[in-house]
Amino acid sequence: MRTKQLNFSIRIFVFLIVLSFLFPAIQLFGFGMKPDLLFLYPLFITICIVDVEVKSIKMMKEVFVIALFIFLSMLLSNTLGEYHFFSTFSIKFPTEFLQILNRVLIFYCFFVIGYNNIIKERDFKLLTSIIFIISLTFGLLQALAFQPVIQISSIFALSDNQVKGFESLNSRIYGTSGNILTWAGLCGFFFLYYFFLLKDYKWLRILGMALSLINILYSMSRGAIIALFVTMVFSFMLRSLYEKRISKFVLRMIQVLIVGYLSATILYNIFPERIDVFLTRMTNLDSEVSEVGRAAQLASVKQFFDRDMWNYLFGVGKAKLDSIGLMEVEFLFILFAYGVLGIALTYLMIFKVMSKSKLLMSYNRDVSFFVICSFVFYLIFSFGYFFVKEIYSGLIFWYVIAFYFGCTHKKIIKNEQVQPH
Repeated sequence: MRTKQLNFSIRIFVFLIVLSFLFPAIQLFGFGMKPDLLFLYPLFITICIVDVEVKSIKMMKEVFVIALFIFLSMLLSNTLGEYHFFSTFSIKFPTEFLQILNRVLIFYCFFVIGYNNIIKERDFKLLTSIIFIISLTFGLLQALAFQPVIQISSIFALSDNQVKGFESLNSRIYGTSGNILTWAGLCGFFFLYYFFLLKDYKWLRILGMALSLINILYSMSRGAIIALFVTMVFSFMLRSLYEKRISKFVLRMIQVLIVGYLSATILYNIFPERIDVFLTRMTNLDSEVSEVGRAAQLASVKQFFDRDMWNYLFGVGKAKLDSIGLMEVEFLFILFAYGVLGIALTYLMIFKVMSKSKLLMSYNRDVSFFVICSFVFYLIFSFGYFFVKEIYSGLIFWYVIAFYFGCTHKKIIKNEQVQPH
């Protein structure tokens, strides 16, 4: 009876966490967050009570250990930065580590949920798919300037810059995430979700993919479009190599070109002005990268950073980096804030999880391809914005892949148990 009650509580927390994406961010104790964080920690406590297996799985232990070293790295970099640049010596808890901790905890929780079948895979798939469809529809109505949605969209905006971008002549939508670039990244992730995992729900799959593409188009994020295109090419190549049939890769690429051409033609007929604006932005990409935008950020930070080569080992700390200026390329942000040590640990955690997804290939090929390609997409996308460091909507990626990881990993354990020694 106690287990049933705990499992029921877990299902409620999961529903609230997934549903939270449809609500605007809130401020609590000086921190901005989506409401999902309010339910993560009670979920974690409940999961710790019911879990007897997952916490002992090697991969999970490794992720927790790496997270601990990331904390120590941040603590060291921030402390040295405070002392060197601000002449104050005080050991402060690195609040930005909470972003890493939250991802590790939610990965663990949803891994356990999938592993123990606390929520059936079909039910989770339908819940997330419907929530994502609702959020994408909200983004579409923003794009179509549907007045009731336009009037309430301001409560989702995370900054005045997002409002200005939304209200400009060539408005860029931010859906329910409240940030234009975050929304673009999520829409690319949603596209992969529907493409790989919704094959049993044909019309829901088509609708989700179509809405995702339209929302990316109206976010006008070149990084998201480039990342999604490269990821799809990579996925076809990966599948062809796995099946040892290179001819299939050529055939799939021909199919992609045909479908891409038809899709572009249809979108141009429906949204001609938007396509023209997007093509203009793509035309100006080289000059903007090399002269302004990310390049300007890099130049201003690097000029200060190069004054001391020790900065490359430990970084300057987040406080000092914030005082210099924003650096929206995640790899460089981590390098400048925490040095090579911080970079190595952060990406070690990412590649540890990513490499383990190969184990899923023999048990659920679609899940394995989805996890690998989702990582590839976000790693490419992070050269234009944040992935690990995204503050408000960064948990979605981790709980989605964790659930399917857990579902499939259970099959691996069972297979190992029945095999003769």
